[in-house]
Amino acid sequence: MVSQAVALRNNQAISYKRLSGLFGEVFGLEISEGALGNLFKRAMPAFAEQVAGIKVRILYSMTKPLLFAGLSPPRNAGRASFKSGDRARWRLWGKAPDR
Repeated sequence: MVSQAVALRNNQAISYKRLSGLFGEVFGLEISEGALGNLFKRAMPAFAEQVAGIKVRILYSMTKPLLFAGLSPPRNAGRASFKSGDRARWRLWGKAPDR
């Protein structure tokens, strides 16, 4: 039941209220939203190693500039002036050029 609850909550983004109702209807198990929250807290240590690996990969990828990979670069590639929205767009593609 724990694995099913974790999978539905994280993979399908089902709310606590709906998940509580689902367990009541499908399994005949009346479980409160608070009990689901406690269930997820107890399950968290099992995923700590995977979460740590994901965080490391995300932080590492943020230090490397991204390649355009055939997609068109931001509109202002090569221009000297940048609007705030253009700088944000560069952050999505890679490192924003200095002003």
